[in-house]
Amino acid sequence: MSTGRLLIVDDEADFGAFVRRVAQKLDFEVEVTTTAAGFKESYSRFKPTIVVLDIVMPDVDGIELIRWLAAAHCAARVVIISGFDPYYAMAAEKFGDIGGLTSIQRLTKPVSLADLESALTARGPGKA
Repeated sequence: MSTGRLLIVDDEADFGAFVRRVAQKLDFEVEVTTTAAGFKESYSRFKPTIVVLDIVMPDVDGIELIRWLAAAHCAARVVIISGFDPYYAMAAEKFGDIGGLTSIQRLTKPVSLADLESALTARGPGKA
């Protein structure tokens, strides 16, 4: 029995692969995508219980994806990951709160193994 379904969107394929390996060791079913279009298609089909979302990508602003998740009435826990300005990730979190996302956590790249495992296995609201 799996722990849950994790959907990762990050334009850095190596980082997505790292998160996949960690999550699979924790018994998650995992899908990884590097584009906004791929993320939206996977989200609708895969119905994740957790979303790991890179906030700065070349083809889309992560805040746009946060708004999209809110409009889709996303019930999954959302983990925002950024190697960019931490205030940008905080702004994305605020947009998620305003949009009704109930469980958001922020991590900063580079992400430690312990922090990632903790974020993936957290229960309930994930406010950081």
